[in-house]
Amino acid sequence: MYKNHTFSFITAAYGFVFFAGQLTNAAYIPIAPGEYKTGSLGAGQMHTYRFTASAGDSATIQMGWISGYDFAPWVELQAPDGTVLDAKSGDRSAYMQSVKLPQSGAYFIIAKDRSGFYGGDYGLSLVKIPGTVTVNDPNGGPMEPGEYKRGTIEPGDIDAYTFTASAGDSATIQMARISGYDFAPCVELHAPDGTVLDVKSGGSSAYMPSVKLPQSGTYFIIAKDKSGMALPSATPLWI
Repeated sequence: MYKNHTFSFITAAYGFVFFAGQLTNAAYIPIAPGEYKTGSLGAGQMHTYRFTASAGDSATIQMGWISGYDFAPWVELQAPDGTVLDAKSGDRSAYMQSVKLPQSGAYFIIAKDRSGFYGGDYGLSLVKIPGTVTVNDPNGGPMEPGEYKRGTIEPGDIDAYTFTASAGDSATIQMARISGYDFAPCVELHAPDGTVLDVKSGGSSAYMPSVKLPQSGTYFIIAKDKSGMALPSATPLWI
């Protein structure tokens, strides 16, 4: 006795990408320390950024949500030998603070959606210590004691300022909101060797009183939004 069998096939569309070995120039996006990039991801897509560093440097990276339903930023840092040094994600931003770089060579930043399913637009920033602090970003750069600066923060943006000091000096820093929906100022102080000495944030201002400076050299002030995803915001900074 013969039976009739009915089969149903379900079809689906998908996105797919992979990298193997050393990436070619066409496979990555160059990013320089101090640079702010924006990008747009489709479902299943990831972007790979490349920068060079020396052993002992440190890197701070932020990726922020600009648009996209349920898009959740994920950022990953890979060493020249392929080792994953750190990975961070969040609902609206992913922040990687002062990661020590163990080798000299080309490092890779992977930017993607946390689930890999959703697409969206994002902003991405890189700060390397030691390194330059302004490339295409008009905010940031050298700062003198007593100087007052104003800047604008975009989603995923980090503004980095530098000043020189001697071991035993102290620094007091304040950052305040001028404008920006839901913008919450956050200020960090990084030593010449990349050590994070202090972090302060607040709803409308961030105040860092009298931090003792342990080394002589160039210090970095990181100015950002606490959440990493506030709409464009104007900020003043005092040191």
